[in-house]
Amino acid sequence: MLLGNRQIIQYKYIMDKNRNIKGYITRAKLFNNIHLTTQVPNIIDIATNECKNFNKYENKNLNVIIRKPKIEVNNNNYKYLQLFDLIENKDNINIEVENPDEIIYNFITKNELDFEKIIKYAMDTKSRTVINKILVLAR
Repeated sequence: MLLGNRQIIQYKYIMDKNRNIKGYITRAKLFNNIHLTTQVPNIIDIATNECKNFNKYENKNLNVIIRKPKIEVNNNNYKYLQLFDLIENKDNINIEVENPDEIIYNFITKNELDFEKIIKYAMDTKSRTVINKILVLAR
């Protein structure tokens, strides 16, 4: 049985054979997945523990760019880290909806993200942008 690129990406960068999360999709593909944009990127950005150095690495065979996450990715924090990427990249990616904050808020509620954990992980990642913007979003 041949594995497709999607499965290879999943096993290599996102989830190990024990179903432990070690990475997540970020940037333009994440924005597309939650309907902030209709643009479908040719290259998928992934933040993963498999990226051993701080440089981004492009795997041209799989059309992915892997990046080192700010903190180690695990089953408990990857949705929070995706949220932070949404907040931090909001001004860098072409958003095609009129209600991006509402969509991000829906991402928080749909994934049952805890406000105290949002603050904790934001502090762990030392992300001032996220802390400031999440306080505005919380209002």
